[in-house]
Amino acid sequence: MKDFNNTTLLKQLAEDRESRILALIDLDLSIAEGFKERIEQINCDIQKVHLLAVSLADVFWEEVYERQERGEKSSRIGIRVRLRGYATEISYYKSSFTVKNEKSNF
Repeated sequence: MKDFNNTTLLKQLAEDRESRILALIDLDLSIAEGFKERIEQINCDIQKVHLLAVSLADVFWEEVYERQERGEKSSRIGIRVRLRGYATEISYYKSSFTVKNEKSNF
């Protein structure tokens, strides 16, 4: 595969029609591979964000359970993290674990 960031190569391609046509075929393949790599990276980043959100929710729930074990009154709030398709949904709850206001999800 040709290096399309090489200025010398690009100048040669601009001057030679036959090489340019062959290079464009390689360019199409490199663009497709570039998109595939970028999509894989985005999917990996989505998983990282989800894991971070779940980890933060776990810390919250650990604190809630520790307070309950000490006999302290809980704050009656909660959090839930779900992966839905390509998005992480974080829901906050107050006094109930049913969504009363759709704006509580983002």
